[in-house]
Amino acid sequence: MKHAIFHALIGASILTSQAQEGLQGKHLSLKLESQKVIEKGNSYLISQQSEKGYWGDPDLPAMTGFV
Repeated sequence: MKHAIFHALIGASILTSQAQEGLQGKHLSLKLESQKVIEKGNSYLISQQSEKGYWGDPDLPAMTGFV
């Protein structure tokens, strides 16, 4: 489960970066910063996930839904 979510997060990052491919020149720094923030967010979410695949309290599935 943890690997499936990791791959979903990576896929979302790739789609976001592909959507930004049109940014050139003066917008390049924005693209690079956006990619760095996405990677940092993904790393944080992965680090907070339990071994059983949920975030937060297992009795409150809404937290996993938010993630």
